[in-house]
Amino acid sequence: QCRDHGEQYALYCSSQGCERLLCHGCLLSHLGHNLLSQKIYRQHVKQKISARLEELNENLEKTKTLASQLLAPTFRSKTVSLLGTVTQALVTATTKLAKIMKNWKDAIGHAVTRRRDMKTLTTDILSAFKGKAELDALLLKVNSAQSLEEIFTLHSQLCLKNPSTKASILD
Repeated sequence: QCRDHGEQYALYCSSQGCERLLCHGCLLSHLGHNLLSQKIYRQHVKQKISARLEELNENLEKTKTLASQLLAPTFRSKTVSLLGTVTQALVTATTKLAKIMKNWKDAIGHAVTRRRDMKTLTTDILSAFKGKAELDALLLKVNSAQSLEEIFTLHSQLCLKNPSTKASILD
């Protein structure tokens, strides 16, 4: 419900700088703004989330394929563990992102009543994207490693970034 008027939200103002849910009492102060019905707004957000999730899954598959093609046979036995760890971290990040997006979809399905909650979820999603980007960068470094020493160093960096990592390169 609207804090100012006590009415149920009916529309969403998509004008830049405004971007908030509106009740009928709020409409006068938003004349000339871009207004969307909640249904259209929910569909728009769901499409954006679904497209981004699909893109992340495609990138994960491409990363797996590229990693298997680029690893030199001499390093393969020592890097499989590290690659598995990085891949698992990417899968975990994608899973967390999917859970966050599901929660976001559920919140939208319940009429998206709190803008503050949307900001929190957006922050979580951006954090997950950042984590995935860092892991992608580390995977590229692993693929271009020239020596076993470099691979050990990269594994150490991964363990520092992700203390919950239990896989060992020596396994």
